[in-house]
Amino acid sequence: MWPLSIVFVIAMFFAHFMAGVSAKEQHVQDMRLRENTATMFRSYDAAGAAMLAAAPALTGAIDRARMAQALSDLHMGWVGVDGWCDGGAGAGKCRWGALADDGQFYVYRKDPGEGVLLNGVYHDLLVWTSGPDQMGFKSGSKLLDAGGAPILGKILPASVQRAVPDGSLIKIL
Repeated sequence: MWPLSIVFVIAMFFAHFMAGVSAKEQHVQDMRLRENTATMFRSYDAAGAAMLAAAPALTGAIDRARMAQALSDLHMGWVGVDGWCDGGAGAGKCRWGALADDGQFYVYRKDPGEGVLLNGVYHDLLVWTSGPDQMGFKSGSKLLDAGGAPILGKILPASVQRAVPDGSLIKIL
């Protein structure tokens, strides 16, 4: 009976060890995805600023081709526009999008799950954003912070309310 219990203890040790390694690896992957998403927000913001500088009267949804061209003009073609929302067929599978309205540029990312990724991205972007009232999670016509409290003074334009799904993280340029 003793040899069997020793084998069991050794097996449990290795199982516990492997679970710990797996959890650490998952954490590392989650961090990489979060940092990549925050970097893409900043890149799309830069492209949006260039578009607004070139055409201050720009309005409406920004399609994949226009964003790709703006990124290419800024020598940031490596960012890419995979998962970009062009509207129409397949719009439910897209993750990223942008709109221009009344001299403002709105970049958004749809929530892929329970909000864990976008909550982390929100906190990462707070480090890089000068105005914390310039981003939040869409809920109807309002922007909410990561805790769910409304951001005072921010009412989204009707075009953004229609085009951006609730729960999306929006960054306003």
